[in-house]
Amino acid sequence: MRTGELRHRVHLQVPTVAADSGDGGTTETWAALDTTARETLSDGTTGSVAWAAIEPAAGRTTERVFGASVATQATHLVTIRYRPLVTVACRIRFGTRTLQVRGVVNEHERDTVLVLACEELT
Repeated sequence: MRTGELRHRVHLQVPTVAADSGDGGTTETWAALDTTARETLSDGTTGSVAWAAIEPAAGRTTERVFGASVATQATHLVTIRYRPLVTVACRIRFGTRTLQVRGVVNEHERDTVLVLACEELT
């Protein structure tokens, strides 16, 4: 993958659970995936900066890479450099848009590139 192909600046986030004050409940919030280049976003959450290639998901390509169940949910394919902590629990913030990760493929099993099947949340 050439550097110029990763032209979209995104933030990677994971869910965190915080205890509510005194009533025994919990609240799910979003935080930076890791401490690498962490930034605070406009909604007060944090995200780890990554450079990505984002493209619309084409049904045939997505199904071949991820299988039919993920392909039906995916609206975008996001390619990033390898990060071991990225899972389907993560989400991607791209400007004002939010993409939920639905599938993760370690391209060629070489720990260099991840292809993520994502669904845009409204």
